[in-house]
Amino acid sequence: REYVALLQEVDSGTIERITSHELSEVDKQDMVSLQQANYHRLYPNPEDEEFKQTVFAALQESFAKPNTEFNVLRHEGKIICFNRFETRTDTSGKEVTYLGSFNANPAYSGVGEIMLNNTIQERLEDGRPMTAQCDPAQSIAKKYIENGFVATAVVDDLGGHADFDIWRAAGVETSMKGKQMGIAELIECVDVPGDMVVREQHDGETYPEFREGKALTRLFTHEDKTYLVFETLPADVQERLSVATDVQPQAA
Repeated sequence: REYVALLQEVDSGTIERITSHELSEVDKQDMVSLQQANYHRLYPNPEDEEFKQTVFAALQESFAKPNTEFNVLRHEGKIICFNRFETRTDTSGKEVTYLGSFNANPAYSGVGEIMLNNTIQERLEDGRPMTAQCDPAQSIAKKYIENGFVATAVVDDLGGHADFDIWRAAGVETSMKGKQMGIAELIECVDVPGDMVVREQHDGETYPEFREGKALTRLFTHEDKTYLVFETLPADVQERLSVATDVQPQAA
């Protein structure tokens, strides 16, 4: 019953939006504790320690940034889901939104996903393109790509950890062939030569299509296999997404 009630709260618009300077010390500690619990669970290996510390530091730094807004959902007063949006500027002077620090208590992961989708859709209404980084090996990458983002590169400057550089803007999905096709249609295109590349994901994947100027527009699992869809983004879409200009990356 509590879970259903939380779902109803998310859909009824009860997500709190708090600027960085409005956060209480208790809020900050809730966020830090939730983030660290999630990352220690997802990345238990010693070789991931530098990456985790980079991510933890990014959240701490965001608490002092005046252009950062946090979206928060509480249960019995305690934060169970949160993410943040930060306004940045690319080298052309255009403002972009950086999405980071998405964390949800595993017991409320479905609620967290709905909250994330709702806050992204609302933020995109301001017209700015949105960018983020995500781990290709985690399920969240599929959710981001399948829900509207595209990956344009792999960045490996986050504590030695390789992540997708992902982008999204309102309305650009209609310009991407892969975004308009169903999974059954895409499966029929696997390994078929053409402008759009549809193939199975390999072990030790290096994503050579990025070096050819293509973007990853779909990432899904079908019958226990993961598939990738790459295509060349139209010039106007690249301009909308700001992918041709430099925006300083930062850990999620």
